[in-house]
Amino acid sequence: MAALRVVFWGTSAFAVPALRALAALPDATVVAVVAQPDKPQGRHAEPVSSPVAAAARELGLPLLQPEKVKTKEFENTLRELSPDMSVVTAYGRIIPEAVLAIPRLSTLNVHPSLLPRWRGPSPIQSAIAAGDPETGVSIMLLDAEMDHGPLLAQMRVPLSGTERYPELETRLAHTGAKLLAETLPRYANGRMTPKPQDHEKATFCTLLTRDSGRIDWSKNAAEIERLERAYDPWPGVWTEWTDGTTTLRAKLFDAHVENSASEPGALSERENRLVVGAGSGSVSFGMLQVEGKKRMTLPELLRGSPDFLKGRFL
Repeated sequence: MAALRVVFWGTSAFAVPALRALAALPDATVVAVVAQPDKPQGRHAEPVSSPVAAAARELGLPLLQPEKVKTKEFENTLRELSPDMSVVTAYGRIIPEAVLAIPRLSTLNVHPSLLPRWRGPSPIQSAIAAGDPETGVSIMLLDAEMDHGPLLAQMRVPLSGTERYPELETRLAHTGAKLLAETLPRYANGRMTPKPQDHEKATFCTLLTRDSGRIDWSKNAAEIERLERAYDPWPGVWTEWTDGTTTLRAKLFDAHVENSASEPGALSERENRLVVGAGSGSVSFGMLQVEGKKRMTLPELLRGSPDFLKGRFL
């Protein structure tokens, strides 16, 4: 049997282990990697490659970085490759149906949740923030709706309740790569039957923005602590501090749930940590960054702003 001709779509670091696993399969040939264009960064706006584009170059794989994928020119480029399959992993843009239909067999997607739970663009953060006891990776066939297609395989990953986003993203990326390497050849050989998702059980997550990280102090302490772990490093969690006359933005880091209780937003100190009252219980933070200042511990902040604890968080 001839090697499968596969087009890989991905952009972020999450997709790199899957690309490496696919490139290492003896019965598959990566005929192209599609990644988003290099983006200018820094003072001099130097173009910086995405993790997938950098990995494709390192592996010596053909790289396509179209500004737009919804063009006849790009469709024709893909058709000329005669792909048997496409694999999509954290590409970051909507792929038109006409493009999804080009491969001879189908287009597979590696999604970091146990679908139908957490359809959408922030499934890892959502699982942490919700306090889910487990998450995992799903491999499905893409269709016209978001994360809606039939499932080929899933792998469960238990959660301890201490995971932070970067750690869990890496763990799920390698889990997804392993599952992809096992699934793709079996599906191509007709040894797997797609199973429709239970759409009535679907839950959805949204695209994160900077405002997603604003803390609502009326929530309970455990919810706030989970949010800080889920949104590390971006968008992070933040709030506004006021003393009644001045209002400043403050980013907060290293959250712990405390047994003490106080009014939501009220500030105090315990063992050199900033303690903040919540709707139920309190949360302490090991580091904070007040607008106009660098990140620091509470004792460091109080040396320059001794009245900080007389204010409150909004």
